[in-house]
Amino acid sequence: MAVFTSAGAAQTLNYTGTAHATNLTAISWVAGSTMWGTVQTAAFTGTTQSGFTSLASVDLSLLTFNFTNLDLNTYQSPGGATSGFERYTASGSATFEVRYNGALWATGTPVFLRTEVDNNLDTHAIGTGSAFLTGAGTSSSFYDEVMSKTSGSGILNFTITDFYPVDAAGNFASVGSMTISAVPEPGAYAAIAGGLGLGFATWRRRLRRPGASRS
Repeated sequence: MAVFTSAGAAQTLNYTGTAHATNLTAISWVAGSTMWGTVQTAAFTGTTQSGFTSLASVDLSLLTFNFTNLDLNTYQSPGGATSGFERYTASGSATFEVRYNGALWATGTPVFLRTEVDNNLDTHAIGTGSAFLTGAGTSSSFYDEVMSKTSGSGILNFTITDFYPVDAAGNFASVGSMTISAVPEPGAYAAIAGGLGLGFATWRRRLRRPGASRS
């Protein structure tokens, strides 16, 4: 199975994750199952990192990236010798938050989550996802670093190396990594464009405050 990579990324956070899906559809997926219509929640918890100065001295097991309410948008059912995919995009009630030990570190907007399998017997998917930050929380160090190193875009790219079901009730586990980027993948431009101005303006206002970080 091919694995998506993010070559050349200077900042990387590795994570383990969970997800819960609802609204089962009749669209065929793998091993006799069908696709879920909504990823109701997804949470990625940090394990190791490199390149993030704001995360150098924190307990990564307390750092979570939380998505809610992504709806099935496009898809392709896999066959015996053909690949398939599910692509979920943000609904009107979708949220994205970065939290540390429960405290809000940053808010943002989820863009998409995509999983892919090699065939209709492949229960371990790979995938990608994206979100962008729009505001800081009680601690601004992580938000400020991301905004500075992405030239104000705040884009977070998620690479999923394993995404698999843990039961038949819509619960999943995952392993992957998060990197930052100033440029989104082509398919995310339209969804991101409306929110980038808000995030960039918030970041610029923070930079104008006395003593604000400019690194």
